[in-house]
Amino acid sequence: MVQQSYRERRPARELADRLSGVGVQEGAAGGEGETGGGETGGGTTVTAQNLQFDTDTIELPADEPSRIAFDNRDAGQQHNLAIYASADDLAEPLFRGDLVTGPGTATYDVPALEAGEDYFQCDVHPQMNGTVVVG
Repeated sequence: MVQQSYRERRPARELADRLSGVGVQEGAAGGEGETGGGETGGGTTVTAQNLQFDTDTIELPADEPSRIAFDNRDAGQQHNLAIYASADDLAEPLFRGDLVTGPGTATYDVPALEAGEDYFQCDVHPQMNGTVVVG
């Protein structure tokens, strides 16, 4: 018998409520010049350049909202950052940031996530991906 995780059992309404407060602020990357999933004044910076992220691991706090400063340096290319429970479960994102056409920046307000490991990717270029360590 396969045991379902909490995320798999969570009712769709709870997920919708959780995501309803998700926002993005265009052009407000903050932490100018930081890369490598580095931390900024209230979150983490992730840079997309040459069709890859500058990190394959993002660390976020558990059970509290966080911010990701997103910097797309690929001229004319659209990128975003979306977080899923796993690479095999892409139907319901835990968070999905708006697309940013490069060069451009955005600040993603990520809702509180449970402790554990999740998966992130660019929805336009899924080969750009990695692990979110929530803890």
